[in-house]
Amino acid sequence: MPGRPPASPSARRRPCCPPVKLSLVSTGAGALWTNDVVERVKAGRAQIVDARTPKEYAGDNIRAIRGGHIAGAGSIAYEQNWQDPAKGAKLAAKQVKTRDGMALKSPEQVKAPCAKLDPSKQTVVYCQSGVRASLDGRGAARCRFQQRQGV
Repeated sequence: MPGRPPASPSARRRPCCPPVKLSLVSTGAGALWTNDVVERVKAGRAQIVDARTPKEYAGDNIRAIRGGHIAGAGSIAYEQNWQDPAKGAKLAAKQVKTRDGMALKSPEQVKAPCAKLDPSKQTVVYCQSGVRASLDGRGAARCRFQQRQGV
C-alpha cells in the first residue's frame, strides 16, 4: 500500500492465532459419493429419489450432461413441496406477477409423498445441484444426499 512501510520478515511469518489441533471423526451423516450410493442400492439398503421436475426426470428438459433419471430412481419433484406447485411455471410464463404460493406446505403435507418410500431403507435424494434435493429430503426418513458427480 502506498505510504506504508513494508512489513518486516518476522512480522509476515508470525501467525495471527496459535495453531489448533483438530481430530475429525466421520459420523456417517450427510452426503454420499456415487460409489457409496451404488453399493447401498445393490445391497438393497437404499432407495433413490429424483427431486427434479417431471420433465427433467423424463429427459424432456436436459440441464446436465445427459437427460433422464438414474435407473430405479423414483420421482418426487421439489415443486410438490410448494403451496402452489405450478407457481414457478406460471411466473416464467408471466401468468402471475408475485411469488405467492411458493411458500412451503406444512411438514405433514411435505412428508405425504414420502409415504411410498420404505422407511427401513436409507433414502438418497438427488437433483442437479443439491438445492432441490435438500428440500425434498425434509420428508424422508433416514435421508442422505448424493454429492454432485455429473448427475
